[in-house]
Amino acid sequence: MVFVFWSMIYLVLALAEAAGPQMGRVLYALAGVYGMAFFALVAGYFWARWFAVGLSLYGVLTAVFGIWQRNWMQSSRSIRPSRR
Repeated sequence: MVFVFWSMIYLVLALAEAAGPQMGRVLYALAGVYGMAFFALVAGYFWARWFAVGLSLYGVLTAVFGIWQRNWMQSSRSIRPSRR
């Protein structure tokens, strides 16, 4: 169910060009990947479980590294050289 949700979100964003025309191909590709994951799980293909786990772990790792980089960049901005 989650794969269908993200597939539809990315497809709608791509069709609406909400992220700009340059990101349209990326959003179409993401919609296709999540749509294929849903189709594979529903069809019962033997590789679908591994594909879905890999796709989910990729999303988790992307979120973790994104949060980590955001916090690192915010903390590096707060360091200011002292004025004498």
